[in-house]
Amino acid sequence: MLHENPPLSGFLERNLGLAPLLLNPYQPQPGEMILIYSNSGVNALPVEMAITAKEKGMQVVTICARAYARIAPLSPVGKRLYEVADFDIDNGGVPGDAIIPVEGTNWKVSPSSTIINALLWNCLLTETVFLLQQKGVELPLIASLNMEGAAEHNKVILDKWRKVNPYL
Repeated sequence: MLHENPPLSGFLERNLGLAPLLLNPYQPQPGEMILIYSNSGVNALPVEMAITAKEKGMQVVTICARAYARIAPLSPVGKRLYEVADFDIDNGGVPGDAIIPVEGTNWKVSPSSTIINALLWNCLLTETVFLLQQKGVELPLIASLNMEGAAEHNKVILDKWRKVNPYL
């Protein structure tokens, strides 16, 4: 959450022990899936989250930049995210993530992961909807509130799924 508190975010993602505290309130069940993003693929929290989820019998899907993960120093977990995932998607990112050099510095700006990871998420979500639809599953689709009837429709969906996710 670099947009809120970069020092805290950096601290949290590099320390062990948080994954169970974050995952357990959702009461994950064996066979459920979790999608974990970590562009570097080595920070302690995402790797620990993948391990914790697997211990609970969950399917673990990860998205990271393999080229970055291969050269980044390992966290205290001692593994890279893609090494513990059931399914890993390489977002094609570069080490350091940023892609535009800034003249007169050793640094770059414009992280590719922002756009690519959002695109990957939307592609996965879309394909999941189509697969569930083919199986005849009732789709919990949230509509834009600017569409007629959306508020009423969304209320029904959110009321039903709030039992699973209290943050809805």
